[in-house]
Amino acid sequence: MAHNVGVLAKDFLIQLTREQIDALFRNARALPPERLEWRPMDQGRSALDQVRECAAIPRLLSRILRERAFNVEREEMDALRAEWATWSLDEAEKIGRKETEEFVQLLASLDEETLETSIPMPIFGGRERTLLEIAATHAWNLIYHNGQIAYIQTLLGDREMH
Repeated sequence: MAHNVGVLAKDFLIQLTREQIDALFRNARALPPERLEWRPMDQGRSALDQVRECAAIPRLLSRILRERAFNVEREEMDALRAEWATWSLDEAEKIGRKETEEFVQLLASLDEETLETSIPMPIFGGRERTLLEIAATHAWNLIYHNGQIAYIQTLLGDREMH
């Protein structure tokens, strides 16, 4: 039976993204509440700051996928960062789950030809990327920040896999 690699990649990416958004909030909630804003050596990023970023990013990625272009200005990113800086963990979870589900629904609706479309990306190394590569950014970011939060947990003495 022949499989369409693009469809398999998309389905895998959707599953991975959903699993990682669950893991993000499971890991964040495993931290003592008073440690959510703790920063390693007062230099690193807090778990809550990382969760907020992960909750906000799918909104931008969805727009890029819909418009098939990177039309995000620095001022818009700065405004989004200022907005997410106010979110509690509960707010970030509500927003992150909603935005992620909308993102994966949009991703599911795109055909292979669309996902193979390349657009210039001024970020992530400044090269052209396919829409599938851009869509993978959310899962990649979730995995990365899950690792960062797990590291914070180990610094606080928690060695359990959550």
